[in-house]
Amino acid sequence: MSVSRAPELIGPRRRGRWMTERYPLAIVGAGPAGLAASALAAGWGLDLALFDEQPAPGGQIYRGIESVPEGRARVLGGEYDRGLALVESMRASGGRYFPESRVWSLEPAPDGLTLGLEQRGRARVVQAERVVLANGAMERPLPFPGWTLPGVMNAGAGQILLKGEGLVPEDGVVIAGCGPLLWLLAWQYLRCGVQVQAILDMAPPSNRLRALPRLPRALLAHHYIAKGLGYERDLKRAIELDDRLAYAHSALGVLYDLQRRGEEADRHHRRRDLRW
Repeated sequence: MSVSRAPELIGPRRRGRWMTERYPLAIVGAGPAGLAASALAAGWGLDLALFDEQPAPGGQIYRGIESVPEGRARVLGGEYDRGLALVESMRASGGRYFPESRVWSLEPAPDGLTLGLEQRGRARVVQAERVVLANGAMERPLPFPGWTLPGVMNAGAGQILLKGEGLVPEDGVVIAGCGPLLWLLAWQYLRCGVQVQAILDMAPPSNRLRALPRLPRALLAHHYIAKGLGYERDLKRAIELDDRLAYAHSALGVLYDLQRRGEEADRHHRRRDLRW
């Protein structure tokens, strides 16, 4: 068997040294924003480089979009399916895509910016006239008593297991937190046949009143509001949500109590493999 280096990882040499590659535009992150920016900029004729630390494009939102089985994609919803068109546009755009590339530094240079990269175990430097940071958001968990017990995980980790491996909780799940990911994960679990035993929304109801002055501007993104209301409607129909909501600090106590009782019944957290 013969092997060769991947061409996208090789820069030009000069007298035994690596030359510093230079691009008019560098984009960091191959999630929804990075993919859209890449396709748009390449369509304008810009020579660009797209860097992402994951082995495949899509980010967390569209994780595994190129390889996910059809049945799993249906469960994840129509919004997830839209990621495939973004990835295809990026692939066809002509821009250079560098997977498994972690950007660890960004410094000013005389005629642009210098990016320090770690790419598949090798250090690398790239220069760009402009840089677009599309590195996404980071989940911020709130520690509470029992949060490190077996069977407790962040909502983001639950989504990674579902999208990447098709794994879901076998014996039901309690979901606690706040924000849109809470409802999206519960809705996706529901479509997988998981028993959503309770949703503990830690955002107090008064937050909705405080948000009212910003409603007119929020209506500009009315499709997001409609989508969220759809998740809430489906969940209410399925699990009588109104009887299973808790707010603010009381959610932590309820979750801890549920977890401790679950430990007594079953010391081992099991997950069901959806096998699709």
